[in-house]
Amino acid sequence: MGVIKGFVTRERGLISNVDYLVLAMGGYAYLWQYTSNPSTNTGDGVAIALRAGAVASDMEFVQFHPTITTLGGETMLLTETLRGGEGARIVNELGERFAFKYHERGELAPRDVLSRAIYMELMRGVIGCTWI
Repeated sequence: MGVIKGFVTRERGLISNVDYLVLAMGGYAYLWQYTSNPSTNTGDGVAIALRAGAVASDMEFVQFHPTITTLGGETMLLTETLRGGEGARIVNELGERFAFKYHERGELAPRDVLSRAIYMELMRGVIGCTWI
């Protein structure tokens, strides 16, 4: 394991004698086929840090949105605003609102819960996609 001794910035030059260093590098969520993240989020910063001897932790925590769509080859985010403020509902191919089976807040459940609900519906084999 490496030892952090400091870092260099363009404006302030060498910063030394640091105990900890947090690297905010833009993430790596573009590695998934369907994502609302920019195409530049490929994990390059994490790879550079690991090669330099950094220790990475909590890599499973990735910001994501469970509702996106594609149109003409472009991926677009369908925000919580649609579900909350505008009243959009998530239904399966049978027209059933299923989110309330998984959480009392239905379509407004936390992202991880809603993602799992959509995944479980897909795994049930009843649906090939969900609709909002």
